[in-house]
Amino acid sequence: VQGSFGFFHHLSHSLKEGAGYLIVALAFWQLRRIGEGRYAVLWFFPFLWYLYLSQATQVYSRYVLPMLPYLCMFAAATAAEWADWVRRYRFSWERPVWVLLCFLLIVPNVFKSLALDILLMRKDVRIEAKDWIESHIPPGSKIAVDHTFFGPPLENTRERLEEWLREVDRRGGPELPKKRLGFMLQNALHPGYELYYLRESEDGGERSFFTMPAAPYDWPTLEKMRMDYLIVIYDDSRDFPFGLSSFYRELEEKSERVARFSPFRSEKWIRPVGPEGMTGAPLYTSEILARRTNGYTIDIYRVLK
Repeated sequence: VQGSFGFFHHLSHSLKEGAGYLIVALAFWQLRRIGEGRYAVLWFFPFLWYLYLSQATQVYSRYVLPMLPYLCMFAAATAAEWADWVRRYRFSWERPVWVLLCFLLIVPNVFKSLALDILLMRKDVRIEAKDWIESHIPPGSKIAVDHTFFGPPLENTRERLEEWLREVDRRGGPELPKKRLGFMLQNALHPGYELYYLRESEDGGERSFFTMPAAPYDWPTLEKMRMDYLIVIYDDSRDFPFGLSSFYRELEEKSERVARFSPFRSEKWIRPVGPEGMTGAPLYTSEILARRTNGYTIDIYRVLK
């Protein structure tokens, strides 16, 4: 949940990148007929939904998806009206105009969709980082990760999983965590690591087993814990150095970067673009074309002893 980005956020970002300004403009052309009963009924939901999104906290682009069928339908109605108008006046350039209009409506979105599909078919940068870690960092090493969601999917040590399983048995409750831990123990492909997740407060909030144990953003404590490696994820929803400037300023002094895994083709790109953040895949055409794969930039640092 995020704060509202203003009334025009979804128009200038979500609908622009999700459908394109041409489709939106053609759809809005049908507003002139909103006085007709059936058009008023059809426009009711898109208007109400957009008004809700602009005032609520749902800033992510996926929330405009329910509007797209309506916009496509209105855009198609406008295109058909224009085609009839050109045919009625028997212009010699009727066919070229119709072909150009169809091209502009269809091809850009098809191209973007195919480009994104190709991108998502490639190995994610998180898997690239995971493969490198498992081949270069000894099992059992202590690794601190500064994000619980966008980092490489590393395995915990067998000892820790067994400890968690005993804790689940002791607590009782739902069977799902127990089944998941049992599955992880039976299907472990790697000896695993002692994983820790950086948090500003070690005891702040209820956390899942799978985002525990916590470690503080504090170098003396990490050194006392004999931390071996630190994984930094360039999450777009936080300003680097992520509001913890003193900790990240010491990063270059207390550790050395041993690897970087970037999803972008150029070193100029470090993090995704857009104000709302990327939760699954990139939204912007420029970013899709600038990428070689999906995910966030990941840096791996070895803590200096």
